Amino acid sequence: MGKWASRRSRNFECFSTRNDHPWRTDSGYSIPARYLVDGLCKDLDLGVFAPVGQRYKIEYYFPEVGIFSVDPTYKLVLPDKTEIDAGPPVPIYPGVSEDYGENIVEEHYQHFQAELLWLIGDAWALSRIFDLAKQDRIRLVLQPPVDFMEPFPQYLLDRLSTAFKIVPWVQDGYDRLAKAGLKNLADPIPLGINTDLWKPRDRTKFPDTMRDLGFGLDTFNIAIVAANQMGRKAWEQTFRAIRIVREQRPDIPMRLYIHTQSNIADGWDMTALLNHYGIADITNQPDPYSIITGQFSEYQIMLIHALADVIVNAGLEGFGHSTIQAQAVGTPVIGLNAAATPELVKSGILVPVYSDLLTPALLHKVEPHPMHIADALIKIRETPRKEFAKGVQFVKERFDWPIVLEKWRKLFREVDAEFERRCIKSVRYPPKPSERALELAKQVTIVE
Repeated sequence: MGKWASRRSRNFECFSTRNDHPWRTDSGYSIPARYLVDGLCKDLDLGVFAPVGQRYKIEYYFPEVGIFSVDPTYKLVLPDKTEIDAGPPVPIYPGVSEDYGENIVEEHYQHFQAELLWLIGDAWALSRIFDLAKQDRIRLVLQPPVDFMEPFPQYLLDRLSTAFKIVPWVQDGYDRLAKAGLKNLADPIPLGINTDLWKPRDRTKFPDTMRDLGFGLDTFNIAIVAANQMGRKAWEQTFRAIRIVREQRPDIPMRLYIHTQSNIADGWDMTALLNHYGIADITNQPDPYSIITGQFSEYQIMLIHALADVIVNAGLEGFGHSTIQAQAVGTPVIGLNAAATPELVKSGILVPVYSDLLTPALLHKVEPHPMHIADALIKIRETPRKEFAKGVQFVKERFDWPIVLEKWRKLFREVDAEFERRCIKSVRYPPKPSERALELAKQVTIVE
């Protein structure tokens, strides 16, 4: 990506995209991306493509000082006018439309002189990237959520087969993709969590936040932190479940906080749905402007999880970040007993699959029954919170960021070695011969 003097030479150029800008949005993709960039930028020549959250101009992130600039040679200026080198930057490439940026990804890849495109995102939503990988115009390491059930559509398997490596999030994804015949699978690598931040909190010390969420010290406080997607996050089933509990157990004073965009294209009109099920009067939502403009910090998201009595994440998940976030702060979670979730839940309740559906993308989805969610809510209400404390250590031992980052370092070392072995090591476009290939070219064989 250009030729600036401060660029490190780590001999491995990785161009990464996960759709959302790591620092300008606060989605389930962007928050982990911050930790991945900060944790790996000393090991890789890393560039980031952020089609959502940035437009038309390359900017540069200087991880050693936490500063953004449009100048790749930026220097810190102290009060005495002394200039200090801000360190090697990580370029953040812009998008030109609100999508995965496939219309410009190859140009960015070439400009960065990348050896590898590292993509975390939905494979079914992509097309051109796989065409580029099939033509060997990019080398792709893909981490897709396997948030659908068998049988997998053939077009999806064909796309996944073009990747250099597929990195599932959990063992379930690995096993099911392997069963479907994919041979390019790497060991699973989960999302991580900052357990120094995400830890249990005393709710009595946060009266203002409790009030903003609509929670009380004597009420049963339910929270959902999820994207507003139809047929994806079990919103309708969960709202019905809360109505069922309200009708059957009027002695339980419930409160609900939903952290999502209230009304977007291809999503629910949340206010209308809440009114439809008669639970709008016990529900709080964030200010739409605040959530659209990314005004919620990771600390605030942590408090939402920590101050709730239960987190409901009952949709079919390829991972489900909120599931481990809840347990990290000592809050039980209600999840679906399918796909990734059973591997992620130590403290909570798994509800069974009840129905299935086929999406227009030919993906098989499954959903829970509202009554099962209602039963789980009542069970958690009647169980002391201390009974769910095992989740804190469970998350710390498996998903703490240092553990996850080391798994990525190991994978990239293996990929780098494989590039060398195949003589496709390159920091240019088109590829140049690897060092091993050049050495082999010097050998002379005399045939008599």
